[in-house]
Amino acid sequence: MLFVAPHLGDGPLWSELADQTDRCRANWWTNLLYVNNFVHTDHMCLEWSWFLANYAQFSAVAPVFIVTLHAVPAVGIFLCCTVVVVSSTLTGFIATHKGFGLNSAELGQLFSRSYMDDYLIKPYCRAPPYVIGILTGYLLYRAQCQMEINKVVQLLTSFILASCSLLVLFGTVGVANGGHISQPAASFYMAMSHVIWPLGIAWFVALSSTASAGWMSKILSRPAWCALSRLSLCVYLIHPVVILLHYLSTRTPLFVTPFTMVFFFIGHTMLSYVAALVMYLGFQSPFVALQQLTKSV
Repeated sequence: MLFVAPHLGDGPLWSELADQTDRCRANWWTNLLYVNNFVHTDHMCLEWSWFLANYAQFSAVAPVFIVTLHAVPAVGIFLCCTVVVVSSTLTGFIATHKGFGLNSAELGQLFSRSYMDDYLIKPYCRAPPYVIGILTGYLLYRAQCQMEINKVVQLLTSFILASCSLLVLFGTVGVANGGHISQPAASFYMAMSHVIWPLGIAWFVALSSTASAGWMSKILSRPAWCALSRLSLCVYLIHPVVILLHYLSTRTPLFVTPFTMVFFFIGHTMLSYVAALVMYLGFQSPFVALQQLTKSV
């Protein structure tokens, strides 16, 4: 898609796509081997594809956790918890050592090479959500999705995790209005956000899987979500291209207002899903069908 994109239009900034295609011509093999989050990171082909490298690397080591959980559950749970603690501690140390902050004057660092290379794309900073997911799946498997949770405990835990998850999402909003967050607080936020958010998701998934979430379980069990979930990977891969095609072809200054951003968000989302559907039917779906055919033989 990126090789075709430069021929789909023009504009004042359209030449920026040439840099992306040059990167892919030179470093396509790092993406193929899923090492693009460690090798030639300064000239990564499709910079958002670091997620695929992380996912492949986590999948490669996942059997260690799964086998350990199955063979010696106590050791497996301890191993999962240790990885989460070590990863969070390392993330906090990196944020402090590199001076990654959350204040308005420091937000430029979020687009720096150091922020990308040392924190954002590295698996040892991204491990907690994957490990928490493995542990949640194992516990649900052991319980056969049949868990009786005290209503008071359920409500209290749901309130605490929902509050903490919302704090992760909106806790830094005040920074945009001139607020100040100290370096220790910023490091703590960066270390714990990758733990609190997946814990909240895991808790509500567990409630829905055990039919303890009531109306929420009924909503999340609707078949429509299955169709959207199948497109999620393709949407992730294609949406930056959709956004680039739009902004690089813009010929007039863009005045940012809440309305224009909502308008662009809805447009980009809809176009991304349409492009993802084409991508899924043309590429991902045939391989899924081939995999199912292989299993049935």
